[in-house]
Amino acid sequence: RGNEVQNVQNYSAVAVNQRVLKRSTIRGMFINRQGMVDNEVFNDTDYGRNSVLLWNYLNEQGTFEWWSSVNGSYRPGKSNDNHFLENGFTYQGKNLNVLFNHAYVGNHYYADMGFVNLVENEDAEADTTIRLGYQFFYFPIEYTLFPRNNSLVNQHTLSLTNTLNLEPDGDFVERGEELIYSIEFSNTSNLNIGVENREVNLRFPFGFTGDDYDPLPVGTYVYNRFGINYESDSRKLLQYNVDFAHGGFYNGDLTEANIELGYRTQPWGNFGINFGFNKLSFPDSYGGTELWSVSPRVEISFNRNTFWTTFLQYNTQLDNFNINSRFQWRFAPMSDIFLVYTDNYSAVSFTEKNRALVFKINYWLVL
Repeated sequence: RGNEVQNVQNYSAVAVNQRVLKRSTIRGMFINRQGMVDNEVFNDTDYGRNSVLLWNYLNEQGTFEWWSSVNGSYRPGKSNDNHFLENGFTYQGKNLNVLFNHAYVGNHYYADMGFVNLVENEDAEADTTIRLGYQFFYFPIEYTLFPRNNSLVNQHTLSLTNTLNLEPDGDFVERGEELIYSIEFSNTSNLNIGVENREVNLRFPFGFTGDDYDPLPVGTYVYNRFGINYESDSRKLLQYNVDFAHGGFYNGDLTEANIELGYRTQPWGNFGINFGFNKLSFPDSYGGTELWSVSPRVEISFNRNTFWTTFLQYNTQLDNFNINSRFQWRFAPMSDIFLVYTDNYSAVSFTEKNRALVFKINYWLVL
């Protein structure tokens, strides 16, 4: 970016994993990002660190699993409300599957070498970002039936997923209930039909349609949506995936359509292309927009250890054309060398936005 110079950053991570009981584990991790001054000495006021301690219990039959973790975030001047806590369990039976997970994220929990979802909240009127922690509950229940003597259908599945998002002090933010009926056919294709009800407490004005329209006002929004998806026979050389969804979205409507085509040339190549369409319609001065994306993908396997993948994408939301190309060589078991090239262009003038070339080595060391 012109003559802009950025100081060197040092990244490091240490992880330990100890198996206990029959199939359970205790894991620990420490992650560090350390800035430098004039690329020579460490900067005492520029760092971001995370610690992780996780307990994972799995019974001998593999049907019940429970996990609990404590994560800390350490930054200059951010010494309070800087934790991420998680507890959950899952039961997987022949017909019934149940999962429950609860996560607490503090206002000052950061992950400099990762990403923390839902914490950054944009205030469109004030043109600022407000950082707020949350509590998130995730509770899906799934029941599967296996029909006998049916040459067409392998299984029927009915699933109900409940989500609840609260502020750290318990104030309501968002909830959702989604009911999906799925059919898996004997040729590996599957059909999914779903309905969803959602309630959102919009705490800050937010715009979905650009600066030319007013942002949605603060308030509570309740809306419903319907969706259908079909995935073709995965054993075929030519495969396709079709998605369609329509319904409410805050005080407006949202229509989504997605078509994905793939062709496999055994044993050396996979080729695909994805077409995406989204149409947003809001009343009055809140506007509307149509968004398109086209994403071709090429995967080439030169042999069992050498691969090349290239992904292209054009989307109208950002008027952006992206290139991502990766070469991978697996020189030892679980050990790889990656060479990755990325490029972003303006789709209007085709002028370069940014470009990067990354070289990475992963080596799996067994002690």
